[in-house]
Amino acid sequence: MYLKNIILNSFRNLGKVNIEFGKGLSFIIGENSQGKSNLIEAIYLLLTFRSLKTNYYEDMISFRSDFFYIKGLLIIKDKNQVIEVVGEKGKGKRLRINNKIQTNPDYLGNRFPAVIFTPENYNIIKGMPSHRRSYLNFQISQINPQYFHNLKQYNKILIQKNIILQERTKNMDILDSWDQQLIEYGAELIIKRDMVVKKINSLMKSIYKNIISHEEIDMVYKTFIINDVLSDKNKIIDIWKKMTLKTRNEEIKKGFSLYGPHRDEISFFMNGKEVKSFASQGQIKSILLALNLAEIYFVFEESGEYPIVLFDELFSELDNKRIENIFNALPKDIQIFITEVDKSKIKSKSGEWFKVEQGQVKKD
Repeated sequence: MYLKNIILNSFRNLGKVNIEFGKGLSFIIGENSQGKSNLIEAIYLLLTFRSLKTNYYEDMISFRSDFFYIKGLLIIKDKNQVIEVVGEKGKGKRLRINNKIQTNPDYLGNRFPAVIFTPENYNIIKGMPSHRRSYLNFQISQINPQYFHNLKQYNKILIQKNIILQERTKNMDILDSWDQQLIEYGAELIIKRDMVVKKINSLMKSIYKNIISHEEIDMVYKTFIINDVLSDKNKIIDIWKKMTLKTRNEEIKKGFSLYGPHRDEISFFMNGKEVKSFASQGQIKSILLALNLAEIYFVFEESGEYPIVLFDELFSELDNKRIENIFNALPKDIQIFITEVDKSKIKSKSGEWFKVEQGQVKKD
């Protein structure tokens, strides 16, 4: 899978852009605040229908316009896929694939998987637990549509249950009904999350040790169910039901659900110590890059397709040896976009070069 062409109009500071890409490495160079990161964001939005920078589509519209437009031509197994994303002030964000309007776009990842590194990735380690849950949900949804369906159903049911709890109801039959559905979908989420974290962690540990540092790192999934039963749906359901009944009065008093995957957490450790409490910015970046590389191979193992990879501000805080090790660890048959201010750091690499200046993109 690769992105052959992208057309942009009025996306953030980018003007009218129409550029062709090759299958391999594309280096996007330019000074700060010229639009390099905006081009990366536009490609990511095209592939996933989401932005890591904002939840408000109007933020992505140029101040000189009332809309933005992105069109991309993807080649997947020798077949063309034309994707169009439009955002209009007051009208929302729309998606069209092969000239067909998508009425329920949600996550596109199960069709157009992407792996991205941007400064926003630091939230995966340093941010709130919700950032890590969002990260995990997206990684799984990219390659497992059933997981995304279960997640949507779980969240809908959770909202309904919490409404009943906030009404301080004494009707236990209603709560029992919501709990039964919540636990059924929630158990599926827990099993899949545990399995995926273990797979990504195994890949990440090996990559980190081989190309970055000899230190021992771990990504650990934390939920309210004991680890010994996380692969057994019936045991998860049984334990969860007992905990819910035991804390029913407390839930009614507080007005929200106390247990479930909506309160899960992921933690990162280095040599047995939690990373966010002591690690330097450089160490955190190295862990996140190992995580990105693990995601690439995880997507391939699960789907048979390599994702498109987007690296924004990849090389800051990394020495030349680590940069070289990262390049060596990347699969050969994969499309990668990399932004950089200092061309000297990557001038020895072969690939296509694009320069971004004052919102214009040209082949260099």
